[in-house]
Amino acid sequence: SLAIPGGIAAFVGATLLSNLSMEAAQPITSGILLLIAINLIWRFSRGHIKRTISNKPHAKPFLVVLGSVGGMVDATGGGGWGPVTTSTLLAAGKEKPSRIVGTVSAAEFLVTLGATIGFAFGLWDDIVAHLGAIVAMLIGGSIAAPIAAWLISRLNPIVLGGFVGTAIAALNVSNVYEGLGYAPSTFWVVVIHCAIIAVGIGATIRGHLKSRAQRAAEKAAEAQSAEAVQETTIRAHEEAKTG
Repeated sequence: SLAIPGGIAAFVGATLLSNLSMEAAQPITSGILLLIAINLIWRFSRGHIKRTISNKPHAKPFLVVLGSVGGMVDATGGGGWGPVTTSTLLAAGKEKPSRIVGTVSAAEFLVTLGATIGFAFGLWDDIVAHLGAIVAMLIGGSIAAPIAAWLISRLNPIVLGGFVGTAIAALNVSNVYEGLGYAPSTFWVVVIHCAIIAVGIGATIRGHLKSRAQRAAEKAAEAQSAEAVQETTIRAHEEAKTG
């Protein structure tokens, strides 16, 4: 439900982008990703995680729309499938983060295939001209992907969400202000990126601490409830004996 509409949308987006100016498309896509990043940082700074996974699956129309938007953003912006789909599914809280990331990564195969076919039709000469860079990125991605898959099952969801949001914001903010016509000096570029990273790290730490406090309170409540049940059971046995 996620991959097929994503692949079709990626093909359409790649075909359109082959005939459009990258300077016009990139700021818009980066703006969308920046808004997603802000939402991620804000959400995970609150420290609330749905620990009880819902038994109700995501509705197929929702996944079709999400896959279509993610595929289009991915193809037209040079990336964005993961940030769009992963952040949305994480916010829904119906699945574990590791399952969400695994599902999104598996679906990305068709999305990448659709975008690749679209670009092959429209930009074949450019692909051949930059084949060395493409191969280098393939090698780097192949090395990083299994490491990321291993880490995702071990990282705290709050830390993961905060890190992803901070990284997306830092990587896309420059495209946004450049698209709006601003060209700050190198000094201010460094200041802006450092400020984003500092805010993201601070929000992530805040969320992590609140999550730990929430978890400790839940464990204390569970222990108190178990103790009450045990006392009630013992009392019932004693009354049965005396009766």
